[in-house]
Amino acid sequence: LGQAKDAWLAGDFLAEAAHLGDANAALLLAEAHSYEGNEPEVEPPGGRDLSIALQYYRHAASAGRSTCRYNVGVLLLRLNGGAKAVEMPVEACREIRAEFVDVATDLDPTF
Repeated sequence: LGQAKDAWLAGDFLAEAAHLGDANAALLLAEAHSYEGNEPEVEPPGGRDLSIALQYYRHAASAGRSTCRYNVGVLLLRLNGGAKAVEMPVEACREIRAEFVDVATDLDPTF
């Protein structure tokens, strides 16, 4: 639209929209916070933070997006040490399991 790309400004606008309740903005901010590559199109305010990404994924999931609920489970795994379940607290395992069970039930109600 005749403007130079500004990843920081994009992050600010998305944050404002997400705080006003926009689930799409929350999803985009969650992805920006959990992005691991170079040259992001969006820089979230305050920089990348997986715990903030989790909050935004939960916001988007509350709007009925089952893929976001799946991302909540994956991000909980990342925040709790990944696949090293032996070192993960039992409560974290239960929370992650509950997220994945909810996703599976959404996708197949007979589960």
